[in-house]
Amino acid sequence: MAEHMESIKRQIRSISSTQRITNALKLVSASKLRKAKSQFLESRRFMDQITQSMEDIMHDAYKMPSVYIEGNRTIKTTCYIVITGSSGFCGSYNGDVIRLAERLMGESDHDSVVMTIGSKGKDRFTHTGRKLVGFHDDPPDKITFAEAQQLARKVVTRYKAGEFDEVILVYTNYINTLRQQVTTERLLPVKENKNAKQDTHLIDYRPSNTAVLEYLIPTYFDIRLYNATIEAATCEHACRRSAMEAASDNANDMLQSLKVRYNRARQSRITDEIIEIVSGADSSAHN
Repeated sequence: MAEHMESIKRQIRSISSTQRITNALKLVSASKLRKAKSQFLESRRFMDQITQSMEDIMHDAYKMPSVYIEGNRTIKTTCYIVITGSSGFCGSYNGDVIRLAERLMGESDHDSVVMTIGSKGKDRFTHTGRKLVGFHDDPPDKITFAEAQQLARKVVTRYKAGEFDEVILVYTNYINTLRQQVTTERLLPVKENKNAKQDTHLIDYRPSNTAVLEYLIPTYFDIRLYNATIEAATCEHACRRSAMEAASDNANDMLQSLKVRYNRARQSRITDEIIEIVSGADSSAHN
């Protein structure tokens, strides 16, 4: 009985120690989530404005550079930009992104290359033998705009050079604190705007429509990739906070159950000791 009670006490100490860790991680993630969410909401408003401006310009500028327009070349190779985290304790966050990317590659009739942000994705695709054309090991919330721009420009340059013919972004979309969804977005090539007619454009672009768009499209690509990393970071912190909260709650339930078992074992031992004392007293009286 004493050995059984000591085993329960060891379990209680171990789970209590784990619970302290999960509680600490939950608090840290909650703090990071507040900061990341604020940054994401601000960047999303900015991104919406940029997107609308780009759509207006592309609608007005009828001479869109053909290299960026869908249907101007056969798609033989697709580049997947996969955004994951660089650490665990965030539930299925990393696994969901990687599984979707692998499923898309498996179902595609084209060759596939990968660019990763976050070491979890890089480790996985390196292990499975996928061709990496670029990577950033730090988690998405650590990437700067300059670093995102460097990755984006590398993708655009290789796309224009014909190394791949399609660019698909795989990341996690932030819906709210409790709900995130892995999604994809094709960044290149873009669909041609059928409404953009030569006789409807109102603005005269200098030095030319093509030159302006040649500058704007890579810039838009930079901002879109950076915005996606901010959104992915927000989702990662939300997933980690939820996972650590669930782990802390589970640990608390286990502790309550173990404490009940311990108290019952202690009461049983006391009862056994009382019975032994009473039995010993009865034996002495009879003698």
